[in-house]
Amino acid sequence: MLCRVVSNVTEPLDLFIEPAMTVGEVRVLIKEMVCEPGEWNVSLKFQGRTLHEDDESWSSVCRRNPHHEGKAPKIIVLVSSTQEAETRGLGVSAIRNQVDTEQERMEAKMTELAADMLAKNPELLESMLSPQTTLRRLVDENPELRQVVNNPDALKSVIMSYVDPKERRMTNRILQLQMAQLSSVPGGEQLLQRYTSGLLDDLDADLSAIGKPNVAGIDESAGRPDSTKRCNKEPLPNPWSSASSHRGPSQGNPAFPARDPRAHVEGLLPCGAP
Repeated sequence: MLCRVVSNVTEPLDLFIEPAMTVGEVRVLIKEMVCEPGEWNVSLKFQGRTLHEDDESWSSVCRRNPHHEGKAPKIIVLVSSTQEAETRGLGVSAIRNQVDTEQERMEAKMTELAADMLAKNPELLESMLSPQTTLRRLVDENPELRQVVNNPDALKSVIMSYVDPKERRMTNRILQLQMAQLSSVPGGEQLLQRYTSGLLDDLDADLSAIGKPNVAGIDESAGRPDSTKRCNKEPLPNPWSSASSHRGPSQGNPAFPARDPRAHVEGLLPCGAP
């Protein structure tokens, strides 16, 4: 297959490629044709698509990227030094990291706005906590939690510590200092452990109770079959047969007296009909 090699370092060249050749072999061959000795990075683009798989055969490349018959397809070759390729890769990584950082900053900004809204609007916070009976009870029964919820600055600091790394480091540093002060008090660690374990046990108990059906007052025997009752297997009576057998020709609906069917038919026939 005859191809036209167009590169950024030499004039266009013609190259005949066997269908059984791989992309890696074509890359090496083009590198020998257009590059000077040294470390070079050769990028190949065929029919607008960059070729990355060196093990792929050229026939497979042509099947995936069809071209016009009778006209030599072009292979676009971009030759760059290895250092430039590494620099380009670092630039792409830097741009990707910058985009990720911008996204994290936007998320932190949105969270900060939400935290300000909750801190400055106690009614909104109360409306959010009211459906959560477990959290509502924990806040009501623990003065420390209630103090954090009622303090706008403390509430905002707690919320921002989950999304802002700077705020998280500051919160961790404050907790470490508080733990160090608590450790210096005799029995302080045991008191904290007993307090937190009791709080967590209450929370676990409330969460485990959610979703359980209320079985109080339900008699288990109501859902069991009664062994003293005999199963009725007799068929139901046929109402039509019973009505016809118990009702004589003179019985029936008084509004529709019984008539002789032959007399009724004769009354419908024309006069003089046999």
